[in-house]
Amino acid sequence: TLFLLRSNIKGTVNTVNVAPQKEEGVTEVVTPVVEIETAENSNISEVKVEESTDLKLTGEKETAVKVTVEENAVNTKLTAEVPVKADLSANTTVTLAEDAKNSEITLSKKVDVEVKAADAEKAVEDVTINVAKEAEGASLKTEVKAEIKAEANVTITLDKTAQDSTVTVTDENVKVEVEKTDEDGNVSKEEITSTPTPAPAPDTT
Repeated sequence: TLFLLRSNIKGTVNTVNVAPQKEEGVTEVVTPVVEIETAENSNISEVKVEESTDLKLTGEKETAVKVTVEENAVNTKLTAEVPVKADLSANTTVTLAEDAKNSEITLSKKVDVEVKAADAEKAVEDVTINVAKEAEGASLKTEVKAEIKAEANVTITLDKTAQDSTVTVTDENVKVEVEKTDEDGNVSKEEITSTPTPAPAPDTT
């Protein structure tokens, strides 16, 4: 059974809560399919996903839509055709279309996140992925080239289309395991640690 909700948003909307109501006596888990179409001049402060959802954001909006996937929304699928600023506290698959450029994705808890391209032939540009301190032990797999910043120990798998991603470790004592696949299917592994900033030389004058 699919639960389908389509919203066409124009003007200003505060938080959009995606929390399907279960009928009494119904034990079947229904993953809702929610499509939110955003007009170019619309203003949504946040889309909050409280239970597992297949969420699609479409429309003309060029500024990022904030999406929060809460801990109970395990295995949510987020498809974005507009830029998003996504905060993920549950396992999530994120699919980005070409027009989702300048998107920012943050792993806020120990979660498994996969970032995919909607069309392998059309690169999504200027994507940033952050791994917060609280995401210790998380796993990230991406086929989208991204600038990845890690504040916690995390495992990152870069598909061949994402092998040119940059991985920066921003905290001391953090080790990031990175597995890359090149064009020929060869897999290489490396461990990245933070590069401490050298202390300034003492002033002897």
